Amino acid sequence: MAEGSSVTRRHASWHCLPLELRAMIFKEIACAREEHPGWCAYAAVSREWQHHIEAATFRMLRLDEQHMNTLRTTIQRRPERQKLVRHIWLDIELPTYTCRCCDRDESSWSIVKNRGSVADAITALFKVLAEWDEQKDLTLEINAYSPSDSNHYFGEWLYRSGIDDTEEELSRQAQQAHDRMVDSKTHRAANPQTRYLPPASVQRAFRSVSPFFRAKLPQVVAITGVIIRRQFRRFLCTESLQQILKRLPRLEHVTYEPWRPVDMHSPQVDWEKFATLAFPKSVEKVTVFQDFNDKLQNHGRPFNPPIVVRPPISPGIGKEFAIRSMCLKEISLSYMVNAEDFFQAGCKFRTLLWPNLESLALTSKCLTQEGSHKDIDSLLYNAGVAALRMPRLHTLVLWNGNERNACAFIYRKTGMSTDITWRSTWGFKLNPLVVEAWEEVAFKLHVSTLRINKDSIKKDEIRNHGDASK
Repeated sequence: MAEGSSVTRRHASWHCLPLELRAMIFKEIACAREEHPGWCAYAAVSREWQHHIEAATFRMLRLDEQHMNTLRTTIQRRPERQKLVRHIWLDIELPTYTCRCCDRDESSWSIVKNRGSVADAITALFKVLAEWDEQKDLTLEINAYSPSDSNHYFGEWLYRSGIDDTEEELSRQAQQAHDRMVDSKTHRAANPQTRYLPPASVQRAFRSVSPFFRAKLPQVVAITGVIIRRQFRRFLCTESLQQILKRLPRLEHVTYEPWRPVDMHSPQVDWEKFATLAFPKSVEKVTVFQDFNDKLQNHGRPFNPPIVVRPPISPGIGKEFAIRSMCLKEISLSYMVNAEDFFQAGCKFRTLLWPNLESLALTSKCLTQEGSHKDIDSLLYNAGVAALRMPRLHTLVLWNGNERNACAFIYRKTGMSTDITWRSTWGFKLNPLVVEAWEEVAFKLHVSTLRINKDSIKKDEIRNHGDASK
């Protein structure tokens, strides 16, 4: 090197990195935020960092009634942050209870207090959100539980989960919950599949917390979606849901996952009333999944065979939903309506048209290995006839399932191909008339030929109806 020469050192600059690489770095930082509580401090690096950190921070907010003031101070006064919020999880914490009463009937005072807690939390949130402007996409999720729920008979249940939770994360949470299970002389039900459950403990877990609103809820134009997952095991009546939904004039999608009653004394959804819910005209997608656990039917009967309580499904529910779905784009109804009733209404009322319907999923009681082949043929044929009045339909699924049994008939239009698939744990041959009906659907709706597929499912892979629904 020549004498007097110098070497200029160049330091790598953040702005020299490609945009794609910077986006990957921001994504990695956001994914690790749970492990680093102080990660929000990175927002001070620059305006670019502030934008990405705030977008990840405020995308989903988990709130309880105590943090409503935080919502006001951090977002209410910063309108630009409102647009970053995509999901609000209202986690309503109910009062705790002790071992002295966990296996006894819940007192009237406790029931009223729980319902009041739910009403106060929803009212407080609506008062805040009433001041928000219209949002492109904002979902409200409602959950309610007592911290004591996991400390007594049902420690293995999940009571909370997040919008970002993967299957692995949910499995990890389930294992942690299982490890917390109490298995003592007082709580002999660490495994509810094989052990005795006091009836009062089960009824408490599914008790009604339907709120009594003291005044009309404020109107909220920001919310476009409402979700009540199956983790919310306590019961909301149809009237309470109606009071909530009618104050959301821009609502686009509703997901509701109530539980089937575990005994004759448990509250249950009045599905005939639910089918006539006055959804806002803006609603395009409705998903209803009635969850159940037949093994809980044995609570209080340690030696007798389980007595499964399955209330009969009124044919009128299927008819009502067939009519109500005429204005929807997507509808999925599981275990609270029979597909047979839905399509029979379509056959009976020839004027029924579904001009906007793109996706339809229904369960059917006849789709079992023991089911009548004639009934199955009739269901699939009537579904094909109804599909001719669904010009935008691209997906239709008819299914059923329980332990070691699963079945699904799937119609799907993807790209230039149109397929029907029979997928089950047992063999079944499609009737030629059924195939002909769906060939007509493929030709008239999509001007394409129909491909027929058959998939087999291993019985050992189906542990419950949840596995069958995947």
